Amino acid sequence: MSLIEIRGLYKAYSGVPVLKGVDLVLEAGTLTGLVGENGAGKSTLIKILTGLTRHDDGQIVVDGAPAGHWNETEARRAGISVVHQEIQLVPGLTVAQNMFLGDRLPPSGPVARVLSMRDDRSAEGRARELLAEIGVHTIDVRAKVATLSPSQAQLVLIARALRHQGRVLILDEPTAALAENERDELFALVRRLLARGTAVVLVTHHLHELEELAHHVTVLRNGVVAAQLSGAQITIPAMIRAMLDRDLDHQFPDVTHQPGAHTTLTATVSHPRLAGELSLSVRAGEILGVVGLLGAGKTELARSLVGLDGAVGTVSVEGNTVRTRDPRQAMRSGIVLVPEERKEQAVVPDLSVYDNGVLSYVAGSSPGRRRTSVLPKRPEIRAHFQELVSAVGVRFAAESQRASGLSGGNQQKLVISRALSCSPRVLVLDEPTRGVDVGSRRDIYEIVVEQARRGLSVVLVSSDTREVFSLAHRVLVLQGGAIAHEIADPRRLTHEQFAASLSPRGAALRTDHQEIA
Repeated sequence: MSLIEIRGLYKAYSGVPVLKGVDLVLEAGTLTGLVGENGAGKSTLIKILTGLTRHDDGQIVVDGAPAGHWNETEARRAGISVVHQEIQLVPGLTVAQNMFLGDRLPPSGPVARVLSMRDDRSAEGRARELLAEIGVHTIDVRAKVATLSPSQAQLVLIARALRHQGRVLILDEPTAALAENERDELFALVRRLLARGTAVVLVTHHLHELEELAHHVTVLRNGVVAAQLSGAQITIPAMIRAMLDRDLDHQFPDVTHQPGAHTTLTATVSHPRLAGELSLSVRAGEILGVVGLLGAGKTELARSLVGLDGAVGTVSVEGNTVRTRDPRQAMRSGIVLVPEERKEQAVVPDLSVYDNGVLSYVAGSSPGRRRTSVLPKRPEIRAHFQELVSAVGVRFAAESQRASGLSGGNQQKLVISRALSCSPRVLVLDEPTRGVDVGSRRDIYEIVVEQARRGLSVVLVSSDTREVFSLAHRVLVLQGGAIAHEIADPRRLTHEQFAASLSPRGAALRTDHQEIA
């Protein structure tokens, strides 16, 4: 049964069409995937569905009847709710308080009714009911949100989203920050929601998730529906072909080169949130993968290599002990970090594309370059900028364009080009493809492989086991803030064996010296 139907939806901003005649049908008990490159129109479509943005033309039909003045109230009345990629909860409040933040709860006692006071016990009881309705019984509604894992926070958000008789649930990149086991927990909940008749819209760049779950997939390209796939038609090659208007032979480029004989980086570091000292080495041209479940210490290890968060230790580049008390010192020593949070830690949104691209270069942080003047001459800077963004494939309208106007993939490629402008010996990439569409992912993978082929040492930190499995020469598996074991050649395993090695139960794959051969 069709719950929501969109017919010929059109939307333009300042005369520029963003959606052009989009059709979409959401049926009870089915999961519809919504995919497309960044900028294809997915976010605009979600905003219209939830009533945040008015469409210019077209029709929205609810239970067979055309809707009139479509807005947030009408969308809520139709049972449409959304869980955004960013976890929108207040860490210092309890689960129950977050669940009803902004709502008016009926007080439970006669005195409270008279005084119009909120009864926390009523909120806690209703919060338990809402979580139980989606099959979640292990979350303490009195616990502070700050104590929850990301997957638990996602479950709370879903329960909150469905509290107003939710019939349509839109999940926007729900697994971006989840480890494999947490992803499985979330999808178990999604299946329970489907079984009770909820229509689910899943927006994701992880196309294998749609192969696993989706009944239908709508592919947007440049604001139009490029394909509508169902059942056996839902394959990764078919979705990529529709998104890019071309075939992509493989999601991952072939890694055919072998690392060099000499070691570029050796490090023994400790971080306040790691179990103790961690030691690693990376050879010239090697892609070293670092994986682990959420909280295992992946990001802490990456940040330790460039001296962040009060990390200490001994770091050697090309056999020379270097000082890495902060990222600038690390850059001058040849180690550059592309951090996990692109928006908060890497891109300066109000600066231009050009300014973002040359920040590191003009700081004179390239190792071995003597700073004989305050800044290099502007033509030199511009030539360097143009060379790098062209090589990395950053697409933008003008150098003066604000970085905030770029797609997520182009923002990430801009950050990577800035890192490469420092001529690093070691490039540390922390979650380099999070929130990036499939076309830009492939571009980033090709950059990583090409730079490694030229001799750059790469530390690839990722919760996406497929990209580490496909690209890395060697992998460190972290558990509980320590290196649990090392996988000498990940491609000698199946992906299932590789993913299983992340959990403590994966110990059966280890040898005595913590290495999987």
